[in-house]
Amino acid sequence: GGFIRTSRSVSITCATAGAAIEYAKVLVGNPAPSTGWIAYTGAFTVFPETRVWARTTASGLTASDYARADFYRDESIYGGNYIEP
Repeated sequence: GGFIRTSRSVSITCATAGAAIEYAKVLVGNPAPSTGWIAYTGAFTVFPETRVWARTTASGLTASDYARADFYRDESIYGGNYIEP
């Protein structure tokens, strides 16, 4: 997560061998969804004001807790006077 000005490519990793990663993208401030999770197969794009939720599962193990990363709009390029259209 962090402050971004434009779209960014995001990758997710897990140290557990054989773990499957799922993720969901929502607007910053929203909780993890109950449906709509996407199987992670490689880097994906996020935009300012995106929250990414991720979780993992592996055979024989309990599913992980959710991980979250927030990508905020970097308003420094607007001199602090930017108003969202």
